[in-house]
Amino acid sequence: MNLKKRIIAVLVTVGLCISIASCSSSKNQDEETEEPLVAETVEEIAEALRADYTEDETAKEKIEELRASFADLRETDALAFTVSSENGKITVTGYTGSDSSVRVPTEIQGLPVTAIADAAFAGKSTLKKLYLPDSIQAIGKGILSDCSSLTALRTPLLGADDSAEQFLGYLFEAEKYIDNPSTVPPSLEYLELGGDDQKLTDYALFDCNDLICVMLPSSMTELGSYSLYYCGSLLAINTEHLTKISAHALDSCFSLTVLEFGANLTSVGIGALEGCIGLRNLTLPFVGGSATEHTYLGYLFGAETPDFSKGYYPPYLTSVTLLSTCKQLGNYAFYECEPLLSVTLPDFLQTVGVRAFAGCLRLTQLQIPESVTEIRENACFGCISLENVTFEGSSKLATIGVNAFYRCSALRSVTLPKSLKEIPASCFADCLNLEFIDLGGAQAVGKNAFRHCQSLNSLVALPEVTFEEGNRNAEALLNQDK
Repeated sequence: MNLKKRIIAVLVTVGLCISIASCSSSKNQDEETEEPLVAETVEEIAEALRADYTEDETAKEKIEELRASFADLRETDALAFTVSSENGKITVTGYTGSDSSVRVPTEIQGLPVTAIADAAFAGKSTLKKLYLPDSIQAIGKGILSDCSSLTALRTPLLGADDSAEQFLGYLFEAEKYIDNPSTVPPSLEYLELGGDDQKLTDYALFDCNDLICVMLPSSMTELGSYSLYYCGSLLAINTEHLTKISAHALDSCFSLTVLEFGANLTSVGIGALEGCIGLRNLTLPFVGGSATEHTYLGYLFGAETPDFSKGYYPPYLTSVTLLSTCKQLGNYAFYECEPLLSVTLPDFLQTVGVRAFAGCLRLTQLQIPESVTEIRENACFGCISLENVTFEGSSKLATIGVNAFYRCSALRSVTLPKSLKEIPASCFADCLNLEFIDLGGAQAVGKNAFRHCQSLNSLVALPEVTFEEGNRNAEALLNQDK
């Protein structure tokens, strides 16, 4: 054999070796012979950091005590007031009594009390509680100036009258809402609003940092922009009856640990809860700005797009409950809400959107209502602490998107509903601790649906089910049972 032929023979031999090695490598990858993967973990949130004020007996007692401030307070004797009358109406001009708790009568001398004059209670340093009735239609400036011991106030107005600017500091002689913190005494912990106003006006309680409890009237359905901004000591406010919350309404109320909004809520402005870093438990009728717009939770905390949500969530927001009015869980609803431990989904929910729970690293369990018909792609991608997924009742689930439970590495057992006919590609890929799977009514399993499910040891399926490539372990279990 000449030299040229020898060189060609060597090259052919080398080429065959490379080709065989390449095929072998490809076969190994198809048969999932790579090194076993290791599941990621996250640090647990301490139990003490999960608690809301309703679990703190001291705080709970304080709230109950404040809300009962006027429960047994009778009208103060009319003789304790100086008054003037005009056009059949009474104006209180001063208080001459010595009681620390005062309830202004609705009538004096048989005439309605409709106004409080300028500085009527000014300088009463022993006054602790003051109740102004709904008959009051006008309030003079600085009626509570230098009332340094006042702890509880009930008033139908925060301004001169309904047409005037409303802010708490006005009652303490402030010129503008910006002066609230310098004029409202730090002793004031409880504010109860009366009257029939429908809105807590913009900046009304701006920087009233010492208020612990605020009680709104049932007529008040809207919180204005920055209306409670930086009420840093606020622990409790009744919000169940609200229909609209404007942008930044509760911004920086960092002591709030629980908020419950009712089914009548229709609109929430961006950043309404921004800076509420103490929030643990949240109840909502929808996720985002409304039932149809801004369908991601981060919007409430100031994130302008879902991608930025991670940096805006309260660090200990561990529980969210959605009311039965929520029919759709939109795309990116809880995207990268890392503190979230549990979420209560409502009856009648129909759809779980794209990446709805993706990146919820601490979410441990998920109960899917039987009304849900669709779970879209990447819905629970990377929920590495998710141990249990339950499909409730006679589940109507018809569709699961690709990668729906990809990298749910803590998941151990799943029973899919009979209504589901197909499991898509990579649906349970990298579920490293998945031991048992019931495929329900599935007749087809997509590519790599169970790739890297290295702990899988038990499988229930219809006899006619078919597997695409990348599901060797699952397919082997089915054949083994046969």
